[in-house]
Amino acid sequence: MAGVSPTAILSEHLAKLNGQISFTAVCDEVMFGTRGTEAILREQPGLAGDFMISAEGPGYMDLAVAEKGLLWVDVEVTGPSGHSSRALRKESAVGKLVAFMTEIDKLNDEYAALPAELDGVSGNEDNLGLRLSASAGVVGAGTVRSLMAPMAFAHFDFRLPPGIPASNVKQRLLALANRFEGIQLSYPKEWDPNWEPSNSRYASLLSDTIATVRGSAPRMVVRLPGSDARHWRNRGVPAICFGPKPTLSAGVDDYPNEQDVVDCAKIYALAALKLMASV
Repeated sequence: MAGVSPTAILSEHLAKLNGQISFTAVCDEVMFGTRGTEAILREQPGLAGDFMISAEGPGYMDLAVAEKGLLWVDVEVTGPSGHSSRALRKESAVGKLVAFMTEIDKLNDEYAALPAELDGVSGNEDNLGLRLSASAGVVGAGTVRSLMAPMAFAHFDFRLPPGIPASNVKQRLLALANRFEGIQLSYPKEWDPNWEPSNSRYASLLSDTIATVRGSAPRMVVRLPGSDARHWRNRGVPAICFGPKPTLSAGVDDYPNEQDVVDCAKIYALAALKLMASV
């Protein structure tokens, strides 16, 4: 509603406005598929426009000028098969995978130094937006308890804060994998952290607009999960995430506060008027 309402209201006055307003909604953003925003911008490139406001807020009504990148890593480990009584430490496929995952888990303690373009930007709650995160969402091995599995695997999801590109993490993972025999890495999906400079005209305009509606300027932060804003940034279009979310992004049982939804509708409409007047 926060996005639909201002679009509907402004559409009634397009004759008086300098430009056009587009509203897009997609279904597969969470899985990073190709049938959502990628398809829309491929088939209708004009929808990229000159500016983009994503309603995927970072939480706490902060203003996300940046967001983490993504690196999916598939780990496949091979080792000897046979009866479980022959298992040796760090020699079975599962043992090597466990040792490898233990080393990867240490990366969760690492924080990035932000680029100069993000001066004044924080990592949101507990500075988590600046932290490198690594999580294995899928882990598997054999099917029989009393036999050593000849193969084990894990599918990792890394989230990369600005300052830590995917190439950096891949290089470190390869060095770690080379410490073991039989570990193969592949990378089915990746993109680097992306952002709008914190001192850009667009970031300042949106921050000032939020202050006008809500009485104070928002914190500029790094959004934890990815968003479709990156597709606009990849096309050179300024994009920022701001939306009605009272708690940290990526939580469970998400909900908006009613006043935040109303405020966002006002902010989107007012920001659109200012931006269209400045083109």
